[in-house]
Amino acid sequence: MKHILFVGIAMMALVGCDIPGLGNERPGSDGDARATAGEATELVDAMAGRNRLPQRDYACTLIGPNRDLDTPYGTMGVNTDLYTLIVKGEGRKEGTLSVSENRRIEVEGDLAVIDGEVRRVTRGRINSEGQTIELAFDFAPADTEGRNQIICTAEA
Repeated sequence: MKHILFVGIAMMALVGCDIPGLGNERPGSDGDARATAGEATELVDAMAGRNRLPQRDYACTLIGPNRDLDTPYGTMGVNTDLYTLIVKGEGRKEGTLSVSENRRIEVEGDLAVIDGEVRRVTRGRINSEGQTIELAFDFAPADTEGRNQIICTAEA
């Protein structure tokens, strides 16, 4: 009986905790790049070995802590180490992207243009899960709605 009581109390304590990995995290919001088994991870690993990103057209979204305020950002095409970004309401931006073996992305160019203001990209990383490739870019300062990331996704 004591064993059942102890297990019940422990379960009640866990319910009140914020357990990582149970759907509480936003896409791209974790600090380190992540990879799970699948075609996307194989492709990303092969390309990162050459310091390049997968050549795809990516759909980009501006995100922050409040999911209700996520908004489409634009589309990005990657070809070799060049990117062309069509920002919704801001026009065309171009620059270069390179990726290291630890999946960190280096950006040269005005990738984060929010409300007509160029923001500094503070960190970029590439994530892969199943068939999905995700480029995650943190920028500063956040916009007036608290959004501070650009997440671009494509299928492998």
